[in-house]
Amino acid sequence: MINNMSGNVIVFLDTETGGLDSKLHSLLSVGMVIVDIDKEELGAELEIFVKEEKIVTCKAALSINGINIEELDKVGINPCEAHQQLYDFLIRFKGEKKLTIGGINVNFDINFLRRLPELKEGNHITKEFSHRTIDLSTLSLAFNHSGIIKEAITTSSQLFDYFGITTQGRHGALFDAKATAICYLKMITRLKELNKVKM
Repeated sequence: MINNMSGNVIVFLDTETGGLDSKLHSLLSVGMVIVDIDKEELGAELEIFVKEEKIVTCKAALSINGINIEELDKVGINPCEAHQQLYDFLIRFKGEKKLTIGGINVNFDINFLRRLPELKEGNHITKEFSHRTIDLSTLSLAFNHSGIIKEAITTSSQLFDYFGITTQGRHGALFDAKATAICYLKMITRLKELNKVKM
């Protein structure tokens, strides 16, 4: 565990992919940011571009994430190296318990991480993840059902807009991971404020 972190951390994760099917489409990039929950602040971050041997994409996905495959070919690293870098990054923040992963529709991102080959010692990054995840798409639904958020929110852009998180120039896995982390902290703050109100 890094010395300046409290020990109560969440790893917010986002991926950019070649499509929706983790068994078919390629993992193109991964963004991660560490959030210290006790201090309510963002910490270390990492973004990696992945160049699979055979890159499988669909036009719809590329039109959304804006990734240029020719550029990816220049800056991307092979899946084995990408996995090692991600593992080395995360293991610094792992305490006695497995890491809690957060995101928006976070199981989608975790499924794409499973495309990465196992490390030499047989480990896989997903083995360091707790079975408990924090999914802001589910939290936003709970906020809506409870009346905290009046309007239905079905996209990450709507959620970010509601909490005043700018998405102008939005691009990339790291940007989205950080925006999601900030959004989570704002949601926690909202709950704390409501808890202070006497019913």
